[in-house]
Amino acid sequence: MDEQGLKVFRPTYRDVSIGLIPLRVLTVPIVTKTSQRMVGTLQVGTRLDSVQTTQRVLVWVLFIGAMISMLIAGVAGLISTGHSLAPLEDVTRTALQITRADDLSRRIPYNGPPDDEVGQLIRAFNQTSSGLRRFSIPSAVSWRMWVMNYARL
Repeated sequence: MDEQGLKVFRPTYRDVSIGLIPLRVLTVPIVTKTSQRMVGTLQVGTRLDSVQTTQRVLVWVLFIGAMISMLIAGVAGLISTGHSLAPLEDVTRTALQITRADDLSRRIPYNGPPDDEVGQLIRAFNQTSSGLRRFSIPSAVSWRMWVMNYARL
């Protein structure tokens, strides 16, 4: 069966083909106990058709499983990202309304946990707009006073 296996002096496996039939051949040298001399070779072979068919099926199963897993992970990521970023849409909408209306007294409502990133962002934004509101009133008054004093000169 395996001509090259006959030249080896230790047990080996090799894949060979006889015609169109793929085989896996085990070659074992036969050695005498007394003289340790090789007196022959034993070769046993089995067809690889079922092994190759199983490998092809396994490749397709793994490929389809990987595609389904990636699809599920993508949908889960899309859903969780949309859910976690929804409060930021409210922040953007309120910030634009404050800018358009020039109304620094507006606050962004938030019902989630105050210690997460979104809660910290909203708290910082609300504190900043409060600070700007307190700053804008005195500075406008002092600006008017400066203009009036300058006009007198």
